[in-house]
Amino acid sequence: MGSFPGPVQVAQQWSGLVAEHKAEKARQAAFFQRQQERNAATLAANPDAVVTLRPYNGRPTFFSQIFTSLYTVLTGFILASILAIPAGIVIGLSASFTVPLTRLFNCLNRYRRWPGCRW
Repeated sequence: MGSFPGPVQVAQQWSGLVAEHKAEKARQAAFFQRQQERNAATLAANPDAVVTLRPYNGRPTFFSQIFTSLYTVLTGFILASILAIPAGIVIGLSASFTVPLTRLFNCLNRYRRWPGCRW
């Protein structure tokens, strides 16, 4: 407790994460292979049968979690850039937007009390 892992421990953990990722991908490939075989057998027995393709619901791996996190942050950054930058420019350049929003933000300030809020 309280000490940083050395390079050997980091390399061991990294190789464990890579092995876990590869094993999960192999399970996913086997799942889809079994699903294809089952659907092919169903269609061979009954050509009018409706087959379904189910998604794989396995455990998320370290790499998929990192990808999801980066995707979430990038999406938030892009949305904030698209919405907040133009809104900030409009609010900053227009007195008709600046005054009411300044009053609103002052009222919403957690250090002020609601009853003292005057429009």
